[in-house]
Amino acid sequence: MAYITAITNRTIEDVRNKTSKAYFNIADWERIYNNTFLTKNLAEILLSSGITLSTLSVPTITTIPTAANFNALLTNIETLRLAVISESITGAQTEINDAWEAGLLKTAPDWEDANLWESTIDAIWVHFDGGTYPVCISLTGNLTVTNGNYYIAIDCIDANNYEISLEGDAALYII
Repeated sequence: MAYITAITNRTIEDVRNKTSKAYFNIADWERIYNNTFLTKNLAEILLSSGITLSTLSVPTITTIPTAANFNALLTNIETLRLAVISESITGAQTEINDAWEAGLLKTAPDWEDANLWESTIDAIWVHFDGGTYPVCISLTGNLTVTNGNYYIAIDCIDANNYEISLEGDAALYII
């Protein structure tokens, strides 16, 4: 799965004008969830450190996520943010609230919260140069990763009948 461009520019005008950015839907959930995991995988590789996130079910048009579902999604973002906090990443310093409560008189997340969720993930992705790694490449020649180096590809590598060689402690990561 490739990183999907985050939506970080929702505004109160989107809410007033009922634009598509004013609503949180399945595509938003999937983008946030998948981007969080892809960013986590990249951070784990580059920091040589494990980060444990919860696997969640993706809502469908027939399901309605609960506060617990949202909190689990947001806990993943907060866990990722805390795992990279020592990197002092601009745009990833604000705590993600992952303790929303259900109920008629309870406060619910709004467009500013959704912007924070996505901008936090995006800041981490950008910090680790996520956009510079090839996505599902097809080799046009042999690939040799030399000793002491690594090669990162996103989603897949189509070897196209070419050889992939790792020398010494070289590493190949497909995230």
